[in-house]
Amino acid sequence: MDVLLEASEAIQHDVFFSAAHLFNLECDLLFLDTTTTYFEIEGEDADDGLRRRGYNKDGRHGSVQVVIGWAVTRGGIPVRCWVWPGKRSDSTLVEEVKRARMKRGEIVAEVERRLAALAQTDGAPHRKAACELRAHPTFGRYVRQTKTGTLVLNREKIRDEERLDGKFLIRVSEDGLSAQDAVAGYKQLWQVERVFRDLKHVVDIRPVHHRLEDRIRAHVLLCWLAMLLIRLAENGTGQTWHQLQRQLRRLEVGIHRTRSGEVWQTNRAPQELEELFDSLDLKLPPRYLAIPAVGRPAA
Repeated sequence: MDVLLEASEAIQHDVFFSAAHLFNLECDLLFLDTTTTYFEIEGEDADDGLRRRGYNKDGRHGSVQVVIGWAVTRGGIPVRCWVWPGKRSDSTLVEEVKRARMKRGEIVAEVERRLAALAQTDGAPHRKAACELRAHPTFGRYVRQTKTGTLVLNREKIRDEERLDGKFLIRVSEDGLSAQDAVAGYKQLWQVERVFRDLKHVVDIRPVHHRLEDRIRAHVLLCWLAMLLIRLAENGTGQTWHQLQRQLRRLEVGIHRTRSGEVWQTNRAPQELEELFDSLDLKLPPRYLAIPAVGRPAA
């Protein structure tokens, strides 16, 4: 957990770009929501500690807690997480999250990096990468194709979006949010709420049994990674996590003890399970997981 926490920022940065690229996530618009998770202890930490009493969103008034914030895409994919002291209120967190969010400038910088990498390739790899970039819902909007077929940065598109910044018919807290995105986002808030519901009842983030601040942050980071994998699996298969669990339980391992040692063998996967793995671009486990060396008696 300590090693994981040390690389937390790098992990979240890489997850953001990798998930956006591999799963074509629309990451230019992210929703922030917060919740609280409690500790079953009596005393709270000192003023600069995480475990503090505050407003509990689950009605556990007086509980020692931490505040957790997640950035979620339109499709309900959590791509960023934060942990704050339990006494913090939502109104004090917005500016901090804004400083950490991915701005249009960062997206454009990533597009420029990809265009530079694209210029170093040719042939089939070049065509494949070019198609992926053009089709990407976030990065593709800032590229255009010239008459010669070369992809370049669409500076006119960037200027058009900049001219529209701040002009809305409804009141929002994000000055770069379009009216269409705001309305669509409001209708998709159930996706954000579902993330926290599953965080509490599927991943079981609470109660937290760690005492040290670093371990608490690492615990939340692990839960975020688990929730991210769950959502990607659900989106990739069109099934709920409970349905996926029922199917995955059909994959079993038998342990056969022989004079030479143990043989670990998986059962034959049914057709439905093969299709499930194919939809996630994963390979089924090999038929044999462990085979002892022939002729060597077990120790």
